[in-house]
Amino acid sequence: MKCPTSGSEGFCVYPFISVYRQPNGKVAPCCVAQFSEEKIDSPHLNDYINSEYMKKYRIEMLQDKLPEGCRVCKGQEESTQNSPRINMNREYAKYIDDAKDMTDNNTGIIDPERFRMRYFDMRTSNICNFKCRSCNQEYSSQWQAENDRTGYDSSKGLRIVDLTPNMPTTVIDEVAEKCEDIETAYFAGGEPLIMDDHYKLLYALAEQNPDVRLRYNTNLSNLNYKNHDLLDLWSRFNNKVEVVASIDHYGPRAEYIRSGTKWNKQLENLHAVANFDNVDLTLSAVVTVFNFLTLDQLIRYLYQEQLIVPGGIADEGLGADGIKIDSILGVYPAQDPAWLSAKALPPDLKAEGIQRVEYVIKQLEEWGFNGDHDTGSQGTQLQHILNFVKSEDTWEQQKLNFWEDNHRLDQVRGENFVETFPELERMMRG
Repeated sequence: MKCPTSGSEGFCVYPFISVYRQPNGKVAPCCVAQFSEEKIDSPHLNDYINSEYMKKYRIEMLQDKLPEGCRVCKGQEESTQNSPRINMNREYAKYIDDAKDMTDNNTGIIDPERFRMRYFDMRTSNICNFKCRSCNQEYSSQWQAENDRTGYDSSKGLRIVDLTPNMPTTVIDEVAEKCEDIETAYFAGGEPLIMDDHYKLLYALAEQNPDVRLRYNTNLSNLNYKNHDLLDLWSRFNNKVEVVASIDHYGPRAEYIRSGTKWNKQLENLHAVANFDNVDLTLSAVVTVFNFLTLDQLIRYLYQEQLIVPGGIADEGLGADGIKIDSILGVYPAQDPAWLSAKALPPDLKAEGIQRVEYVIKQLEEWGFNGDHDTGSQGTQLQHILNFVKSEDTWEQQKLNFWEDNHRLDQVRGENFVETFPELERMMRG
């Protein structure tokens, strides 16, 4: 379909105003595009912007062709009439003409003197203080260190990943020099709150561009890193900082699923950020075999702690329809590794989990959370999870992988699956 803003079948403004870098060094126009096999560790930003893959994208888009790597957006547009491409073109419409003008139609090269980074999303490294079960060493230095220590070969084992050196710090220096152009800076990881490059750019933005929109995906385990007071830094910006905190469970279950978690400290940080005036906090859970059966307990716990609240927190603003916005837990199904997907639960445990979630959806409505009229409501998100879990039963195909991977990690980490999740003990018996 044609984008309503650009009037084009294939044009997207992303590769003209931004460049996305994975922690492993691969680049793409954005985080939902197909990644190239090209890895870049250049010390200069222009080599990322004008990489062979990025140039190819721009040439095709200038010829009104939708690149093959954009199939995620294409699929969304065919089914929903919307996509990240359409949203991005709408948000950055004022730069579309300049984007085309500063790009060579034949080579796809952007004039480096004219390039302005409007959207920042570069994952500079895999530095992280957690070893989440649904993750791997590509996104966690703790995973990488553990694999190195135990001799686990991640290029041949169940969790196959590929690594390259961290992005040279000079690239962030070059971004910081012109950071007044950035309209949105998105920080993720690894874990951005313990990355030196994050703070280098954050100080530059606070000084040169306090109107920038800051967005985070973080485990929120550190509000003070080295000599940096994060809440003080966030208070220097004119727009509320948008923070998505990853919370898959509470207590010992949280500490198992996201190894490295200290739950009492985590809860303290969550409340500190939730009550901080210059932050909009959203909680996010990855739904896996570990937490699906007790997802209802997590919802009730967060409600009791007032971390999810019907009608928003305190006097937050109204939605477009005049209804107060709920503060909810965003829930997203894990696809990989396949043996941790909630689809891989044994059928009897899956059926119990479905029943529990259906019941808590009814409770949410009783507590005053918005109903199904809101596509982003808590109940609607949980219904999407139910549809996903019901769509396929993969226990028989995945149980050997689950046993092998889970047993190996329990041995390495000194953890005990059955003690932590007694409700799932059946999974270790077949």
